Amino acid sequence: MISFKNDALAITITAATLLHSIALTGCQTNAAEPIAAGTETIDSVTLYRDQATVMRQIDVPASTQLQQIRVTDLPESYVDGTAFSQCESGSVIRSTRVMTVDSLSPENEQKVKTLADQYASLVRDLNNAQQSSTVIEQDLITLEKLVDFSASKTLENLDRATLDVRSVTALTDFTMQRRRQLARELHEQQIAIEDLTKAIQVNRASIESIHNTRGKTSEALIEVISADGGPLRFSYQVSDAGWSPSYTVRGKRIDQKTAEFAIEFKSVIVQNSGEDWNDVKLTLSTAQPDLHSAGPGLTPLRIGIAESSASSSSRSSSMAPKELEIPSWQDQMVWHRDITRNAESGMKQIAELEAPAEIKRDIAIDAGSDISDESYKITDRIKIPSRLEHQTVAVTRDTLPGDLNYVVTPLLSSFAFREADLKNTIGRNMIAGDADIYLDENFIGKTTLPPTAAGQRFRIGFGADRQVRTRRELMSRDSSVHGGNQRVAMKYRLVVSNYHDTVIPIRLLDRIPLAMQNESVSVTLATDTANQLSTDPLYLRMQRPTGILRWDLEIPAERFGSDAFDFEYQFTIELDREKRIVGDRMFEQMRSDYRFENTGGGGFGGGMGGMGGGSF
Repeated sequence: MISFKNDALAITITAATLLHSIALTGCQTNAAEPIAAGTETIDSVTLYRDQATVMRQIDVPASTQLQQIRVTDLPESYVDGTAFSQCESGSVIRSTRVMTVDSLSPENEQKVKTLADQYASLVRDLNNAQQSSTVIEQDLITLEKLVDFSASKTLENLDRATLDVRSVTALTDFTMQRRRQLARELHEQQIAIEDLTKAIQVNRASIESIHNTRGKTSEALIEVISADGGPLRFSYQVSDAGWSPSYTVRGKRIDQKTAEFAIEFKSVIVQNSGEDWNDVKLTLSTAQPDLHSAGPGLTPLRIGIAESSASSSSRSSSMAPKELEIPSWQDQMVWHRDITRNAESGMKQIAELEAPAEIKRDIAIDAGSDISDESYKITDRIKIPSRLEHQTVAVTRDTLPGDLNYVVTPLLSSFAFREADLKNTIGRNMIAGDADIYLDENFIGKTTLPPTAAGQRFRIGFGADRQVRTRRELMSRDSSVHGGNQRVAMKYRLVVSNYHDTVIPIRLLDRIPLAMQNESVSVTLATDTANQLSTDPLYLRMQRPTGILRWDLEIPAERFGSDAFDFEYQFTIELDREKRIVGDRMFEQMRSDYRFENTGGGGFGGGMGGMGGGSF
């Protein structure tokens, strides 16, 4: 609802009203109470992950005088201080003010009105009952006076021997009957008064209970001069609204190696803002408007030396941190963010300088965030009512060609797992989101798609294939002494069974130990084994230096049992004969490597993070 006024008189806002003002100019204006005019619609909504920006369009009549437009029915979820007005060139907005007041819903207002009418009726009935009770009490007093008068007259007549017994008896009977009747009527009125008093108390409690449910509603007052009239856009942000991405990936096999993959992108919307969005233009955004636009700044890392760990500890503990002297025009949150990140990365660099030499792979603290800020415009206008239940909206559908590989890892599983190796050729970045996975119309399971930049490769798991099985066997362990060193030759057999009636291409994975650079131990892969490793450039760059072994093989059809496919390899470990092999910090190192591989550092925009359907 909106209203206008062309006059320039005063507006009065009570002290109880909470006033937020966005003054677009320094002009002071006067205006009278607006009158209803014009039309208003919610035209578009930009939905963020946890809030929304709502844009209302208002038709402003043409006038050379100052007009005051009232926009009512702003929802309870309105975010204070986010109101903004803009209009076509040739129009001037003087100010936009938002007032927040307590109010009842129309339904509760009707309940209060009904209870108020009931209260008035109960009060009238109570007054009548109290008046009737007073009259009855007066009648009883009069009756007692009549009894006293009759008794005195009876005594006089008795003294004169002129007593009329019949008259006395009749009077006594009348008095007793009347007293009983009045006593009964008084009792009834007292019960009625008690009941009415209780009913009034219940009525007042009900009204008070409804008033306790009063919600805060907001309305905006916009002062504008528009000689030619035209549209005015009024925007504001609301909470209790947001969205999350959801995918459905359907793979259709062309043959055992290649497949076509349809990726359906959907939005799961939460819309409980308190206002319905009817026939709106909807934009979904991954941006976070409250975040700072400036990137983190890198500071110098200054180091020193200490005579001992004890003195270093004493010195550092005696140095109290200085209070940050932040310029008044700077954002404190940005300063604290940058200093914290520089301090954390500085501690990592100090640890690198102090720790024994070893391969360290690390990524920045924000590597786990989405790939970028993206916006998705829904083609057709859409209706999204305010309600508690989630609502799903289709966004895009794309088709990507790719390879369907069989990944066999005997160390981790007895089965092969299907894995799609895809390239993002859809022309836009993909954000992370949960996905339902189908293969040849069969539901495989659920996974989470990693954030993937346009042009980047990513992987999606399509579950286990239990017709391709594997195991790992230690064939031999030969130990010998050479000078001051012991040498251990390890030989393994990787067995793969193919129950399919077609050839299955597989990626066979295993690993050899990765020696720490400061240790006097060496691990050497046999030459013939090394020559058979995969020639995939990404594998050779990212995984081969870490001891991961990969062979790209084809398993003939129906190879199982005694005819199972065998693959053998061997490596040698040499170390001081007085020492033994240990796995110090193994779990910590594995956790670090897994994070690096699955958060973008491995070159696959999430690496194995897309391995769903129960694959890993």
